[in-house]
Amino acid sequence: MFTIALVPFVGYLAPLGFAPLLALCGLLATPGLARPRPASPPAMALFVLVVWALISLAWSPGAPSVSDLKDSGDLESFTGLKLVFQLGLYGAAIAALSGLSDRSARRAATVLAVSVLSLALLVALDGVSGAAFYQWLRAVTNDPIRPDLAVV
Repeated sequence: MFTIALVPFVGYLAPLGFAPLLALCGLLATPGLARPRPASPPAMALFVLVVWALISLAWSPGAPSVSDLKDSGDLESFTGLKLVFQLGLYGAAIAALSGLSDRSARRAATVLAVSVLSLALLVALDGVSGAAFYQWLRAVTNDPIRPDLAVV
């Protein structure tokens, strides 16, 4: 529930933070997945697609080799590794959310809907004002941004 409430803040202040936020949700949900569950058809389809992507990387000329791995920053170029982690962590988050009771699921959906609507309203108002609020917020945090980059 906490990660769902973070959606508008992450969406506005750090748009590239959605993937780490969902990965964190998956990490936090992993201990709750100890009991066996039947495999869902969408999860199996995603698993097959990830396996196919990994196999197709074997003959791809753009696939990085292990010798290209010089430091931890080079891990970003290993698409296959990212796909495996995304499937595992995002799948754990989705499995945990699907295990919620009806009441909790409704509450989470309401929080998410209100969060996304508030984010949409904030972005719309910021778009009308020429991103004045976003520029002010970045200036207050000592990270100013050019006006052309601030506009969504």
